[in-house]
Amino acid sequence: MKKYLWILLIFLIGCGPKEFKPYQPEELNFNATKPYTLDLSSIQKPDKLQPIFVDKDFNEVDMNNASYIVLTPKEYGKINTLLKIATTYKKVALEQAELINIHIDTINSLKEFLELKRKKSLQYRELWINAENNYRYEKYEHSKDNFINKSGMYLISIGSIILLAIGI
Repeated sequence: MKKYLWILLIFLIGCGPKEFKPYQPEELNFNATKPYTLDLSSIQKPDKLQPIFVDKDFNEVDMNNASYIVLTPKEYGKINTLLKIATTYKKVALEQAELINIHIDTINSLKEFLELKRKKSLQYRELWINAENNYRYEKYEHSKDNFINKSGMYLISIGSIILLAIGI
């Protein structure tokens, strides 16, 4: 009889519910994209200027003896073109860098949003696991209590029937 009582106690106490562990999503790692820096080395420049070095009498001399520098209309046009190209490239380059940095900021914001969304889902998952484990534990405890209560009720009922049968 003791053997059966021990088996009954081990069965009632030792058989707990299995812990609920759902699928763990993989971790996402994003590195922020670095801001764009403009590389101006690819901009083509016009031909080199060819100035004419002259002295006070406007005779052509070498660069060290020159008093004045004279430019032909063609060379002067090159300077004007150079200035226009430089200002245009500067404007375009600054606007391009600004647009690219806006695009990079958008990408970084999306990466941050995904990371926040993942953290939210992990917290939700943690709450779900806790709720599921608590539910399983409560269900196990109630089923154990129900078994004990039903067993007690059956024993009382059988005892009452036996007492009534003996008493009648």
